[in-house]
Amino acid sequence: MKTNNNLTKIEFPMIRHFNMEAMKFDNIIKLTIGEPHFTPPTEVQNAAIKAIQNDEYRYVLSEGRDDTKKAILAYVKKHFNQQYNEDEIMITVGSTEALSSTLTALINPGDEVIIPSPAYTGYAPLVTLNNAKTVFVDTIKDDFQIRYHTFNESITSKTKCIVLNYPNNPTGVSLDAKSITDIIRIAKEHGIYIILDEIYNRLMIDQFTSITDTSVRDKIIIVNGLSKSHSLTGWRIGYVLASKPLIKLIMKVHQYVVVGVNTITQFAATQIDCDIDERIEYYKSNVLYAYERLTNMGLNVVKPNGTYYIFPEVPYDSEKLFYDLLEKEKVAIIPGTCFGNYPKHIRISCACDFLDLKEALNRIERLLTDFSNLNSK
Repeated sequence: MKTNNNLTKIEFPMIRHFNMEAMKFDNIIKLTIGEPHFTPPTEVQNAAIKAIQNDEYRYVLSEGRDDTKKAILAYVKKHFNQQYNEDEIMITVGSTEALSSTLTALINPGDEVIIPSPAYTGYAPLVTLNNAKTVFVDTIKDDFQIRYHTFNESITSKTKCIVLNYPNNPTGVSLDAKSITDIIRIAKEHGIYIILDEIYNRLMIDQFTSITDTSVRDKIIIVNGLSKSHSLTGWRIGYVLASKPLIKLIMKVHQYVVVGVNTITQFAATQIDCDIDERIEYYKSNVLYAYERLTNMGLNVVKPNGTYYIFPEVPYDSEKLFYDLLEKEKVAIIPGTCFGNYPKHIRISCACDFLDLKEALNRIERLLTDFSNLNSK
């Protein structure tokens, strides 16, 4: 059977595999998927219900409804100091489509796309499907931050863009001031595009700072959505922010791939600036609790200052640890190998009920204590 040769170069996500493995067991505490613990805000739900009742079922413009775009533009200006016009935003089917359409619009066969690692598994396959090459740059020695000297040496004449996911999945960290300075320097010196996947930027532990330097504005593309911040993972609504010429190019891909975004979901998104402070504080509390517990276990952990993931170093192979925790303690985590060459790390999602998180950490500590005792004899 003859099909797209690029499909032989990609696999189904390993995160999906391990999550499916966990589903084979009953009564598991899952710290695997970044599925928000909260339901969508009432204002968002009511806006969707009202749209259904008003028979709002017709096609909308491919770039999105005007009131949806206006609401999002006001929201990003208020919370992140991101200032864009109505012809510099496009509504998408989640942030994944936003990123996919953006990469398709930017890269040519043979181009190179730099991705810091550890990295979310959904990026590299999109590069491969566009006949381009992913160049991973390890950030572990810099506590998962971006440093000019590390990234500059990976840039070639073929480099088209860098994809940055901060606040980061799987580490939970956000960009520090030096990272932002170095990213701007790279964009200026090399003229490459910087794609910012900021899907977690509202769920911050510390204050979030975006890249808003006007001198590189034409090189910055921001993808985001409501899946994590507003618990709309299944509703699939996101957006792209970029200069007008770039939006026009990305729109060409978007139109032929999805035509337009779900009308009802777009009405829901007009309520993006509703109060979500309670869930932000909840996740923050969970992460700080997990950090304290893990460090007290003697594990090496970079303290998350971004979002609800944490990426501790563990004393033995993370895939073996996954199965040990699953079979012996009925806890599911994600091995670090899902995010690159990190066999001694695990990702823990803290976007769960606090009591479940507490009990899961008790069980993780018990298993690691047993492992330590066994190996000290």
